[in-house]
Amino acid sequence: MQGMITGKWITGQQDLTDALEIRQKVFVQEQGFPAETERDAFDAQAMHALMFDGETPVATGRLYFDGAKLFLGRICVLKEYRGQSIGDLMTRLMILRGFDFAKEIYLHAQLQAQGFYERYGFRAEGEPFLEEGQEHVLMRLKKEETRFPSKCGEDCAKNTIH
Repeated sequence: MQGMITGKWITGQQDLTDALEIRQKVFVQEQGFPAETERDAFDAQAMHALMFDGETPVATGRLYFDGAKLFLGRICVLKEYRGQSIGDLMTRLMILRGFDFAKEIYLHAQLQAQGFYERYGFRAEGEPFLEEGQEHVLMRLKKEETRFPSKCGEDCAKNTIH
């Protein structure tokens, strides 16, 4: 990191250039998802989070409703910024913001990311499925089951929100 990590929320009606560029680098160039499916109809109605290292956009994610369910999705951090807890910070902020609007949050997790989300209290529902050619699993987080793990050990890891 070069500077202080800051963040902001934007709506799908605002300029999504920074968020879309991060998603393009991570999901399309790095992970091989089809470019034509990266942007979808949910972008216009979503609340997007952006994190910056100084002036440089380094991470993004979005919250959106699909019917009555609130989904968290498209969370990603640029490769050179991983391992610095930016993804953890982004996820925590999105969970907290999501619970302003719903008592449960859903997501479609890539199978290799399932463990990352489980540590916050997300639980898999149903069997894995293919989404854009990659295996995913539907996960749900109930507000009362939310955990924010800490590196300071088991006693500190019992943080919950009610």
